[in-house]
Amino acid sequence: MRNGALTALMAGLVLAAVPTSATAAPADLDRRIEESRRVLREVMASPDHGIPAELLSKAKAIAVYPNVLNGAFIVGGRYGRGVVLARDEKLGWSPVAFSTIAGGSFGLQIGGQATDVVLVVLNERGLDALLSNNVKLGADVSVTAGPWGRQSETGTDLYLKAMMLSYARSRGVFAGIALNGAVLTQDGESNFLYYGRKLGTADIVIGRQVEAQPSSKPLIEDLGQHDEVWERIRPSGHDVKHRANVTADYEGEITSIDLSAGLLTLIDEKTAMERKAGANKRVRYDRQSLTNLRVGDRVRVYLESKGKAERASSIVKLS
Repeated sequence: MRNGALTALMAGLVLAAVPTSATAAPADLDRRIEESRRVLREVMASPDHGIPAELLSKAKAIAVYPNVLNGAFIVGGRYGRGVVLARDEKLGWSPVAFSTIAGGSFGLQIGGQATDVVLVVLNERGLDALLSNNVKLGADVSVTAGPWGRQSETGTDLYLKAMMLSYARSRGVFAGIALNGAVLTQDGESNFLYYGRKLGTADIVIGRQVEAQPSSKPLIEDLGQHDEVWERIRPSGHDVKHRANVTADYEGEITSIDLSAGLLTLIDEKTAMERKAGANKRVRYDRQSLTNLRVGDRVRVYLESKGKAERASSIVKLS
């Protein structure tokens, strides 16, 4: 009897510990969206340790699962709830649909604490899988640990053929990580609570049968702003014609290059013509990309950051 009572008590604790969408209140869904926004904002604000801007700009869809929990009482060891958004070339980012993730191996480096998980979908096959229900990563859809930070600036093309890229962050460390075995499930009950009608993921993010709700608009706007920034700073090798519509921060002749420091100096012609002080500009740039430049080259410089530590996102060599 004592063992039976203990078993019943533990079962009750498990049910209480794992939240279900059936008991979720609209405020809980608003918080889930806001937490997803927090994760993405922190990722996009960290060029050295986040998802490469190019990959995020080419995403067909994105899924964000903040605070994925670990516990022995959960089958597979992990459980989390998040949101899914898809992008249309003309319409932009969609309203949010709700989703859950369960099980799977998050890797030894993550440990047992709560983890933020982001999936970046890069092609139509990956999008079709994301729109399905009970999709098992690594079996129903291929998933690859994504590159992160500046390490991938010259190698993102290697990842663009992947169906999904996976990332996880724990204790402030964000990196690509394999999520084989994790199962993604549509959270239809949360969709119903949030929109007031029965909807699947495809109805929301592809069919756009509902309007974006006020609590999700900041997340959608953040993603749209990221796309606009990438359009401005994309490197010269990516659609050079686009540069004709963007004003360079500096334009002039390179006077020195310091590969060891990742620095170049140029005379900004506009500043010189206006006879302003400080026509000599010192700009940081990727060392490997600097090897393609020479003293005397005339270039246009597009800055990623301004101020004392100016860094170029791209430099276009002029003929």
